[in-house]
Amino acid sequence: MASASNQQINRDILATLPVIIAASLLTIWMDNLNWFSGFENATTAYFQQVCPLKPDNVFFVAIDENDYKSIFHGKSPLDPDALAELIKAIAAGHPRAVVVDLDTTDHKFRKLLSLDVGVPIIWGAMPSDENRPHSHGQIDSSLVAGGLPIEEQNSSAGADEFWRDPDQVVRCYYRMVPSQTRGSKEMIPSLPWSVARQFGRDLDHPEKNKVILRFIKTDEASSSVASATAGPPERTIDSEISSGDVLSFYRSKKMSGLSELLAARDGHPNKIAILAGTFKAGRDTIETPVGMLPSAIVIASAIETELQHGGIFEPDFYLVFVLQIFAGLLFAFISFRFAETIIPLASLVGIPVVAFLISLISFESCKLWIDFVPALVVLQLFYSYLHIKRVRKRNVELVQANTELSSTKDKLGRALESGAEHERKRVTTEIHDETQDYFSMVKAMIKPMSEKGDANAKRAFDAVSEGLAGLRRIMHNLYPPEFEDENATFLQLVKELAKRKSSQMPTEVRDETDQKINQLARSNWFPAYRIVQQALANAAAHAEPSQAIINLSIKDSAFVITVTDDGKGLPEGGIESAARSGSYGTDSMRARTELMKGSLTWVSPSPSLGKGTDVVLSIPMSANSSNL
Repeated sequence: MASASNQQINRDILATLPVIIAASLLTIWMDNLNWFSGFENATTAYFQQVCPLKPDNVFFVAIDENDYKSIFHGKSPLDPDALAELIKAIAAGHPRAVVVDLDTTDHKFRKLLSLDVGVPIIWGAMPSDENRPHSHGQIDSSLVAGGLPIEEQNSSAGADEFWRDPDQVVRCYYRMVPSQTRGSKEMIPSLPWSVARQFGRDLDHPEKNKVILRFIKTDEASSSVASATAGPPERTIDSEISSGDVLSFYRSKKMSGLSELLAARDGHPNKIAILAGTFKAGRDTIETPVGMLPSAIVIASAIETELQHGGIFEPDFYLVFVLQIFAGLLFAFISFRFAETIIPLASLVGIPVVAFLISLISFESCKLWIDFVPALVVLQLFYSYLHIKRVRKRNVELVQANTELSSTKDKLGRALESGAEHERKRVTTEIHDETQDYFSMVKAMIKPMSEKGDANAKRAFDAVSEGLAGLRRIMHNLYPPEFEDENATFLQLVKELAKRKSSQMPTEVRDETDQKINQLARSNWFPAYRIVQQALANAAAHAEPSQAIINLSIKDSAFVITVTDDGKGLPEGGIESAARSGSYGTDSMRARTELMKGSLTWVSPSPSLGKGTDVVLSIPMSANSSNL
């Protein structure tokens, strides 16, 4: 039995495999059309908000509005000599490197390429020199971190253009970007990738170019910065240091003070310093899943994403497809293996949870959860279809079995009733042929002596005559002789019964069917006759009636036979109480009613007489008679 069940489960799983494959391919096709991008972006945004990165590898040195005016005299592009001094001041605090995220594309900044400050300097942008090969960690174009491929830029693209999705939200950046050097098709590293390659170890998927970002945890900027910004307050990170403070310590030769300042602001030597402008003229803001952020924070987020191995990468098509097939087969096995439990329903509810777990375990991100949902939902729908189909088939089989059982029960009941009547007829015949003949012979022998005036013979003759009369009543009750007449109608049988019962109590037959009662199926004549006979016998034996009425009618597509008496009615507790005495024959009456698929009720007192009892037998025409 278990082996057969396992084989059926295997067949079911194989039957679902084409459905799983088709659903998986359809899901991948829909994903390529960006139908799921809304779900994926919403999931990514939620993940980025609840799981931000800590700035473990970077800190900011900000050129705020006051610094811009005091150090650079409020002019753009910035003074290269003042910028060089600021870079030297930052390097004096011994960071791992100085990343310059400023617009330094003007040719006058070219002299800063030879600046030596004791720590690596990584420029976000420098003017190109077609005769000079690109050095490691430098970008020769106006593109910076997260730069958009040149062919995908719009006319308004500037120095801080990032990869923007159709909703204009920045969620990722490119590691390699095309050079803007005239005539060059070279791909050069973007600023975060330059930093990551120089300072990172065992970087994730170095062969991939597009990286989905995780963002640094931010706080609202200081009031001085916010007040200079139109619109919502900008965001910054905790480890922001003012350029003016750095220069003050540097110019005063207080190197220990500078180190203390950097340490207090979490700018210890193990971190990378990012020099960025927060002054109004040089500040860019970018829309991200976690809100509007300065471009410098987005760049820092890209660096932290790389160095903390937190990037999310576009999945491999074949890997997603294989995982979808695996998840589908797993769900199919669970559904078919535990089909008789609540587990399939629970698994339907748990599809989103399973999809999240598969995406998180396989890709270290919940972004792709929606890619697994359609295939699993289609699988559950297909399982439900198969289950409903089997349930319907099982129901049909049960109905057929129940019909066959009912038919067998009816046949058995009819056979028992027929056998009982046959036995009654046989007993009646034997009594007639043997016992009655014997009593008739004795009566004939006694009759002459009775006629001569012998008193004993007279008493014997009367006793034998009474015995013969009783014998005839017994034979009549066992098998009424009217049933021997094949031409007799049911109405005639009932009238003959009433005529015989009139010796005990006046019995009237009222036919309201215009003789249509004769269309009652002949197989039901004997059971119906016996029920009427038992009802009259009960009335005569227990109710002390003065009369009885047998009413024949048609009501609600059923033949209705009502036996009414005007006696004292049923005892307290109704027919069930009376039946417990064992002398009412209710069991046999109900059994015969069930054979006819009818109903039998006792009503006391009778509604028509206000006393006595009504015994109402209802026989459906559809099951027990020919059409009228």
